[in-house]
Amino acid sequence: MGDEKAEAKPAGAKGVDAFFDWLAKSASKDTGSFAAFLFIVVTIGILAGYLVTIKAPEMIYYAMLAPLVLGLIAYYNRAASMILLFVLLAFLVLTA
Repeated sequence: MGDEKAEAKPAGAKGVDAFFDWLAKSASKDTGSFAAFLFIVVTIGILAGYLVTIKAPEMIYYAMLAPLVLGLIAYYNRAASMILLFVLLAFLVLTA
């Protein structure tokens, strides 16, 4: 009963966990912080949609399905979600 093993984390997981803990605490501090966080996330999504519509209108259907697929991947695998997040951020920076 008391012999539960601690879950082993990958080398970079402590930094990632610390960042997400900070983000969760900051976003959930009060109602205003949570609303601001949601507006920032929605704004990033709108910017990504705008860039896809302008640069590659034939990819709009993939852009609409991407958040669903990325959300499912992130739910099941944190490392893959972090890699995909950095790829998405690089895409936004390079196409802007």
